[in-house]
Amino acid sequence: MRTLETRSEFNEAIEKTYSSTFANEVAISQPGQRRQGLDETGIRYHNDMMELFEVMDDRMSDSLKVSYLKSGLKLSLKKEVSRKNPQTPSEFIKAAQEEESLDYSMAASMHNMEIQNNETKRITTTTMINSAPIHQNYRYTSYPQRQFQNDGKNYYARTTSSIKQHRPYQYQQQLRYRCNKSGRFARDCWNSKSY
Repeated sequence: MRTLETRSEFNEAIEKTYSSTFANEVAISQPGQRRQGLDETGIRYHNDMMELFEVMDDRMSDSLKVSYLKSGLKLSLKKEVSRKNPQTPSEFIKAAQEEESLDYSMAASMHNMEIQNNETKRITTTTMINSAPIHQNYRYTSYPQRQFQNDGKNYYARTTSSIKQHRPYQYQQQLRYRCNKSGRFARDCWNSKSY
């Protein structure tokens, strides 16, 4: 039995004595099986893989680390990162982050364009509804002259009820547009309240 003179020798002896061979086997197999998730950032994937490399072999070469990193990279980044041909893990993460930032900026600009397009469609639809021609469909009923002179109250009641039933087109269109029922067009919505 030998004497341990430094702290690092002591740490190595403890690791060798108490580390499980199964844990080492799992650590060796993980880098080959590890894949970057679709929502996982490049820096998180890189850091996780670097931890696995330390557990597996702390003296692993940079070229082998980069090979493992590239093999597990998600497809949207793999082509562009491989094109830049990184030689070290730090070059790899720099290339991956550049591509990720480009992807995120493109996705954000596409999202903004979609929002603007939807806003333009909404404004156009609202303008078309509000600028619809106003049709006043008042129904006038002709009554015999005698009835008009003798029955003034009934004539007024019949005329006003006729006007209430036939509101202007624009007013009806606005009421229909506000129903907010899913799966319906504005023209199919009717407001049941009478004003």
